[in-house]
Amino acid sequence: MASAFVDAFLSAKLRHPEEAKALYAVAEKRGGAALAAHMRTRIVAAVSAMLASAPDASFDDPALVATIALGVLVGPVKPLLEEQA
Repeated sequence: MASAFVDAFLSAKLRHPEEAKALYAVAEKRGGAALAAHMRTRIVAAVSAMLASAPDASFDDPALVATIALGVLVGPVKPLLEEQA
């Protein structure tokens, strides 16, 4: 599950870097922080549910694990895209 999540996330973000950079630029000017917070909440809930359903692992706090995992993935993506400008 974890590797599929990471692969899907990075593939979606990095498949078309020029589009991703443009979306980041527009988001910064158009209230992107509120939209990003809303999407982050939805993604954390989905990843938390995925982790809770894992047949071979147990998490005391799946939402915390999901929040940390998402932060680890999201954190470096924007700077990586900016470096490729």
